[in-house]
Amino acid sequence: MFVFENELNVRQGYGEHVCNRLQAQRPTAVPGMLDYEVFVRGATADCEQICIRSVWTSQKEFQAFMQRKDFQLTHCGKCLPYLKQYRIRFYTDEEAPTTH
Repeated sequence: MFVFENELNVRQGYGEHVCNRLQAQRPTAVPGMLDYEVFVRGATADCEQICIRSVWTSQKEFQAFMQRKDFQLTHCGKCLPYLKQYRIRFYTDEEAPTTH
């Protein structure tokens, strides 16, 4: 199992808007994708932290998805006006953190 996380720090007040947009762009019928979730991780005085997590049968399946046109279309920057910073990380199920 392979897990990919993208944590976005968005301008304060735009977290719900970004979450809704990301949920609406949820990939469907993707070979190898076991789970996809978007959730608010927390907030600071100037930003809201949104996490997008996808779980895959393998890293190979995830990499194949990144090459698909639907992946490229959903990552066209519609959330960029609200984005302050982002972090990505990935791990296998043996390395998975216990909380989010």
